[in-house]
Amino acid sequence: MQTTQSFILGGVKPNLVLAVLAVLAVFHKKWIRRVILVMIAALIVTFSPIITWFDLIFTATILLIMAIIDFAPWRKFISIAVAVISGTLILNVVSFTPRVVLTELLMNIALATIIFSLLQLIYVEEKDAKTNRF
Repeated sequence: MQTTQSFILGGVKPNLVLAVLAVLAVFHKKWIRRVILVMIAALIVTFSPIITWFDLIFTATILLIMAIIDFAPWRKFISIAVAVISGTLILNVVSFTPRVVLTELLMNIALATIIFSLLQLIYVEEKDAKTNRF
């Protein structure tokens, strides 16, 4: 979905991979899982036999986002929002157009909010099911 043209809103494509990985970093605390998720995402998004500078910047940005989520002293949602904002700004630093970046920021935060809310419901139900056994 990230690599297709079907998810463009207002001429701007939100970074679905960034939003998903930022949210998954909250639920998966082990760094080995996170690194595997980042590598799989990088492979899917930039499927190429040659590693480019963008691949390295993308991977470093996602790992930085995960570090922000770990070390930020705020609640989970605020940490995700700060991480998504940071990641979006870093990935758009080369082609910085204020309207486009602001639109992408809002869409990325909205996507992260929706994904976080859905996963929180799933993980809370799963956690409650484990603790409320008869």
